[in-house]
Amino acid sequence: PRQAEIPPEQQLELTITACLDDCVRFNDKLQVNFLDGPARTIPVTAYGHGTTIVSDPPMTPNLNLGPHFSKGPCRRTFTLTNRGRRHQSLVWSTEGFSFIQKPKKTGALMPINPKDMKYKDMPQQSDCPKPIFRITPHRMELHPGQSIDILLEGSLDTPEVVKERMLCYAIIGRAGGKELIMKVNVSCQFICPLIEFSSDQVFFRVDKEPSDMLEVETKQLDITNVSSLPLTALVSLNYPFQ
Repeated sequence: PRQAEIPPEQQLELTITACLDDCVRFNDKLQVNFLDGPARTIPVTAYGHGTTIVSDPPMTPNLNLGPHFSKGPCRRTFTLTNRGRRHQSLVWSTEGFSFIQKPKKTGALMPINPKDMKYKDMPQQSDCPKPIFRITPHRMELHPGQSIDILLEGSLDTPEVVKERMLCYAIIGRAGGKELIMKVNVSCQFICPLIEFSSDQVFFRVDKEPSDMLEVETKQLDITNVSSLPLTALVSLNYPFQ
């Protein structure tokens, strides 16, 4: 409470709430005024930890995208907001994958990968491994109170369970170096469309006499989607089947 009366020999609990909007030290003074006595001043200190970048919907610490059909992009959109009081420059990368740098003189692409440095006698491969998931844009500038939409996208041709860790680095204000502010453990189960047919083949036989009139022959074939996702199927046949 902002004001209250304390009975004789009794106590009063005060709840002090701090809403920190920066990763710094905050100092303040709590002044308690008494009607029948001198005022008291109590120093109050708080430390801001973590990051003031907020994601909607939440991305950290684990982001399970569930099952998704392979050979098709898996996309999710998130909104990042700078709830702090300082400008922030963000850069996204994937743990275990290095950036490709382009020298100024030759103009050739030179991958920087610790795994390739172990085999000096082997020729360097031109095709570097790439992460399954990526964030667009992977670089952004956020002023205090500003928001931006980012797209998390990934695709895989073969069925597999993918687990990757996305890292977000920030340069806050006029700081010279960058610091790691978010780790996002992304997991997705890429699956193949699975269809079950009631029969492996459909056989027709028509015995026609000269005087018989041909009629349309029909057979029933049940198609069941045994995948864990809704499936759109296109069935096509050549004449005379339809």
